Amino acid sequence: MSPANLERLMGTRMLVRAWRIGILLAATMLPVSASAGPSGRDGGRIRVVYVAPKTAAYREIYDTMREQRVLERVGAIIGLVRLPNRLTYRLTECSGERNAWYAPENRSVTVCYELLDSIVQAAPRTKSPAGVTRQDAINGPVFQILLHESSHLRSLAATDPDAQRAIDLFVYRIERELGSVVAALGGLDALIFTGGIGENDVATRAEVLRGAAWAGFELDAAANASGGPKVTQGPGPAAWVIPADEEMTIARGTCEALAQVQRQPAS
Repeated sequence: MSPANLERLMGTRMLVRAWRIGILLAATMLPVSASAGPSGRDGGRIRVVYVAPKTAAYREIYDTMREQRVLERVGAIIGLVRLPNRLTYRLTECSGERNAWYAPENRSVTVCYELLDSIVQAAPRTKSPAGVTRQDAINGPVFQILLHESSHLRSLAATDPDAQRAIDLFVYRIERELGSVVAALGGLDALIFTGGIGENDVATRAEVLRGAAWAGFELDAAANASGGPKVTQGPGPAAWVIPADEEMTIARGTCEALAQVQRQPAS
């Protein structure tokens, strides 16, 4: 696709942002009866699995998530999108790791009790003057994390031309901004891939590095396929895959924003 055609897609960016915000708000207001299926069972295109934690401290989170059918509620929203494959939501203990991720090999989103516990600990204890409850402060980051990880279902591109065009635009904009940065800096020593896409999407990393060959990047296909950490070869600048704790950053930012709202006097 030509750059001109790709640029025409940019007009949809605000609509996409509004759509994501609308999904988040709708998810928090869904009634319990609007669910993607029973816990641990096939609910059509969305399957949910609640794995009972071994750590007693996480038992309350497990019970609350199941009672409020949080995974089912998000699944009800995601299920409105035409999914080419079934997606599984899994809540489980992760050996002390505060994390959440999308696994393309089995098309599943895993959320760790450890991450949810950190969100619970950071949530305000009292209701804010604006009406934000403690449960709202917990649900918001959880829904955001699930929606974020669900967006990595890149296999949509195999059957949906619009999805592939979106990916093409994404790569094009990275390459264009990279060119601007290289020109401004007079060169580049290294390029870092991080976050959900940067850490996990082998194909996108390869497309970006092939497009940046003019800057001296030489893709190491084998290293890229195995996740690096270094995914280039040769004498040119290096590209690295470095993990980021996106979910914790999202959770902390949300809790900080809610805490500011809570401190505001009632009007």
